[in-house]
Amino acid sequence: MDNYKLLLVPPELEGAADYTHLQLPHPSRNTSKPATVSLLLPQDKKKLFQFAPYEFKSEYLCAAKRTGPRKISGPPVEDTARSVFLVDPTDRRDGLVLQDASLKMLLPYDVAFSVISAYCARDEPVKKESEYATVAPSSAKALSGNGPDRFLTARDYQDMLIESDHQDWSKVPLDLLEEKLRALCETVQEGGDDYYKLTPASIAAYLAQHKVQSMLAQFPESVPVPFQWPEDVKQSMRMVRCCQLLVSLLPKRAYNVLITDDTTQLSMGEGTSTVAGCFDAVRNYQKEHALGEQERKLLAESAMQAGRMNGAPSGKSPNNISKVKIKGKPVVPKKRVAVGRGAIDGFFKKKAK
Repeated sequence: MDNYKLLLVPPELEGAADYTHLQLPHPSRNTSKPATVSLLLPQDKKKLFQFAPYEFKSEYLCAAKRTGPRKISGPPVEDTARSVFLVDPTDRRDGLVLQDASLKMLLPYDVAFSVISAYCARDEPVKKESEYATVAPSSAKALSGNGPDRFLTARDYQDMLIESDHQDWSKVPLDLLEEKLRALCETVQEGGDDYYKLTPASIAAYLAQHKVQSMLAQFPESVPVPFQWPEDVKQSMRMVRCCQLLVSLLPKRAYNVLITDDTTQLSMGEGTSTVAGCFDAVRNYQKEHALGEQERKLLAESAMQAGRMNGAPSGKSPNNISKVKIKGKPVVPKKRVAVGRGAIDGFFKKKAK
């Protein structure tokens, strides 16, 4: 039935009757993503939720995609189910058949990503995340933002966002915005009021402490990490992977500021490290490992060459080795016997013609 649209709602939203719908610019600010992100604000106004696409995956189709045309012939195989059966487990006679297997789900959204995005709004846009490049730490720290260079109150910050970024910032509760500014920004107090200022250093600290650290504590097993690496390098690689998982929610400037942060110390097992330190550790190991492979190849070639030249005189190649003359008793040449004079020549007689 094409007229059905399903939305997966988290348990915390069950029973809520009043919602506010709003849109903000997509936090990544790159042209490969939609221009805006669709958000939902429940009536308690404590948290924002994002409308995210969800697709049912078929294990059979996934297997067919891996093994090729041996299981399914015809057009290229996708792993997304074509249709979905929804059945009430308590009464299996009650159900629906959806011809379109895709649906929407509501996920918690951190409005801090949109604040960071607005800070980088006037940067030159990129087409996709693969264009994000690592910059030198000194260059990353020197990056100035597009936000104000002075401290502002939460109300002034919201007015600035409404005017320069998107009008739907007016629908974001001031209390929710101020909560994020308090975690994101440098803060000072004057006359009993709090004033906030967003900087590259404060952005890096927030992303490292509130995002990377929590992701590292619950690192998913499905994210690949080379199993043959030393444990300390694998731990650094996990932090690198956590940063890479954030790339779809960050503008290029914010991502570069994060991966070059060498100030914020994060817990890594029994020790601590910075994000920049982890990236350096992985790069150095990969470089040394590649160099080691090259050295082993050269040593193997040298050993093979030495084996081919084994026994050759010094300074001479195998192709130029002179023959060695062996001294011994002189060889006396035997005289050849003339035909018809041998001892058995009479035994063989010619046939008469």
